[in-house]
Amino acid sequence: MSGGGSADVPRRIQRQPGGLRFEWPDGFQAEITSRVLRAACPCANCVSELTGQRIFGWRQTPADIRWKDVRLIGNYAIGIAFSDGHELGIY
Repeated sequence: MSGGGSADVPRRIQRQPGGLRFEWPDGFQAEITSRVLRAACPCANCVSELTGQRIFGWRQTPADIRWKDVRLIGNYAIGIAFSDGHELGIY
C-alpha cells in the first residue's frame, strides 16, 4: 500500500472462496487467504496485551479455515467471523 491519505483505504473488498481480495485506489490488488487473516488476528485473545507476544498464530490455524462473515466496522476496518468460531479481530 502507498502511504498517507485515502490510498491507505481499499477502494473495494471482494469476498473470494479462499479469502478476501483488496483493491486500492492506485490499482494495487492483493488476495489474502482466510488462513493468513486468521493467523494474523490482532485481538487480545490472539496477542497478549501485556507482552505483545502472539498467543494464537499460524501453527494453531487450521489449514481449511474459511471466513463465514465479513462486515464493515465504521469507515476504518472490517470484522471477520471464521469457521473456527473466532470473530474478535478488527482488521
